[in-house]
Amino acid sequence: MIDVKKFKVEHLLNFMPDRFIDGLNWQMAENSVNPTMDIVTLFDKKGEPICFAGINHKRYGVGELWVIRGKLIQENKFNFYKSIRNLIEFTFQHMEIHRLEIAVDVNYPEYFKWAESLGFELEGVQKRYDHLGNDHAIYVRFNNG
Repeated sequence: MIDVKKFKVEHLLNFMPDRFIDGLNWQMAENSVNPTMDIVTLFDKKGEPICFAGINHKRYGVGELWVIRGKLIQENKFNFYKSIRNLIEFTFQHMEIHRLEIAVDVNYPEYFKWAESLGFELEGVQKRYDHLGNDHAIYVRFNNG
């Protein structure tokens, strides 16, 4: 079972990321200074953080789902998947989002299948998408409800 809580900076204390996004302002995210970002922390049954997930509001009706995975993700794979699927459904039902995107670093093609299993379709590749200059495959899913 996974416990989902609103993100707090102290959730980072025991978090061991698979890879970390440099320069993300966690304090700003927690303090809601940035109204375009909603962040949650997913915890395993022992209370250890396994990932952070959020919706970045890009423009009216369009959001981007992002996930920072931790080292405990493998042990919680099934419940993690269900939690992200529920976050997507919640986003469509309660956040006035009709288009949701996922940007997958092309250096991690194993995540393409994950995006597709969540109902996303490949839209294209965006060059130099992140702050490191990596290309990302852009996946999109529309609210059919």
